[in-house]
Amino acid sequence: MSITKRNRDWWKNHLARIEKEKIPTKVYADREDLSAQALYKWRNFFKSEQAQGHQQVAVTNSKFLSVTVSSMGTSSNAQTNRGHCQLTLPGGLRLDMEALPSARWLAELSFDLQRAG
Repeated sequence: MSITKRNRDWWKNHLARIEKEKIPTKVYADREDLSAQALYKWRNFFKSEQAQGHQQVAVTNSKFLSVTVSSMGTSSNAQTNRGHCQLTLPGGLRLDMEALPSARWLAELSFDLQRAG
């Protein structure tokens, strides 16, 4: 599922309000003129994401590169229990890193890729 961070945060905020107000999702959806089905879908998406122990955000319609940061959860293998960052470059090339690189490094990489055409 490709989603923008803004869209994702928007739905997450609505779900947080439902929890805070302790009202049924359908009641909240009717009051806010939202689709109850969409709220259920997003709730399941976030629960599934949490159960998998990672977060993936793909930004679409953007000049930015797709970056996936994940927490691998517990594992008997200590090496796989570290954070993980996957940078997908135009053309499908993927860089797997142990941690998210600095913003400066990402900016320089983006600039070099744009310059290379």
